[in-house]
Amino acid sequence: MKISLALCTAALLALSCEEKEEETTTNYFSGSLKFDMPSYVLKGQTFDLVPSGAKRDDDGDYRVYWKLLSSDSRISRTDTTKAYGEVKDGRYKLVVPDTLCSFTVTCYYNAEGYSAASCSKKFVVVDADRENGSLKGLQLRPDDFVFVDVRDGLKYNCTTVGKTDWFRENLAYVPKGKAFLDADAMSKVAGRFYTWSEAKAACPTGWRLPSQDDWMAAAQAAGAQVTDKNSTFKACAGLFMADIYFNGAKMWEFWPDVKVTDKTGISIFPFGYALVDGSDYSFRNYQDYSAHWTADESDDEYAYYRYIFVQKPDLYTGTALKDGFAAQVRCVRDRV
Repeated sequence: MKISLALCTAALLALSCEEKEEETTTNYFSGSLKFDMPSYVLKGQTFDLVPSGAKRDDDGDYRVYWKLLSSDSRISRTDTTKAYGEVKDGRYKLVVPDTLCSFTVTCYYNAEGYSAASCSKKFVVVDADRENGSLKGLQLRPDDFVFVDVRDGLKYNCTTVGKTDWFRENLAYVPKGKAFLDADAMSKVAGRFYTWSEAKAACPTGWRLPSQDDWMAAAQAAGAQVTDKNSTFKACAGLFMADIYFNGAKMWEFWPDVKVTDKTGISIFPFGYALVDGSDYSFRNYQDYSAHWTADESDDEYAYYRYIFVQKPDLYTGTALKDGFAAQVRCVRDRV
């Protein structure tokens, strides 16, 4: 029996394709690669990053790669570690750079015949220095002063508005409250978020949570014509807003109707608020809203807070669940 050359060639090609397909079969790591990294970190801080969650089903060897990239294109680094036998954590010691910008750190698992597994985390480097750190633009006045909280040694710039002393920065007292996005590095930068129950007891001795009357008196001292303490203070937001920059970025976005003067000297900046469900905090509206508790209750379950929305010129008042909402705190004390 004669077999044509064309049939032989076709058979050989088919066999070749089958072999090639078998050779290029791709395996996949099982599970999802992950590691923990806060969203905000202090410059110079050190983290021991340990990946987990992904593995080879045959428990074979693989390589672990780490890559650090910055939003500043001049800064990048790739590290490689090899993992064999029992030592398969592929840990990476990350020393946070001094550049105040965002970074992305990525971990890769690679092995011959396997599709790579990866996990990336973005973080922002901050500096907690109250004068030359991440927050800049606070215009101090000749009569301003510094208060030192003896409980933790933290220093706060303060100002006098009428007959009342005010913190010009958000309270950052620990262990009460929660740091922004649960990133402890942000406590000393932006202050903490407190439920009303926590806020009532958080200010240092001699200081207290400001009442609705205190907020109204501050607006009046800056020239505002307001007479109802529980009302919205029309065209007053700019009297309380500071032209603050965070890591070089303007915090209050420009809107034509909002004139930022900080005439009160209280210097509010927008880090939003948090909704609280037990121990879970859901942070909302960063750079769009500021929210600060008052000492006044609306009823047994709700309390008043003061807030600013970036697009509107008014200083609003709202009510929120005392233990279901977290806002920031400015402490006040009466002048002697």
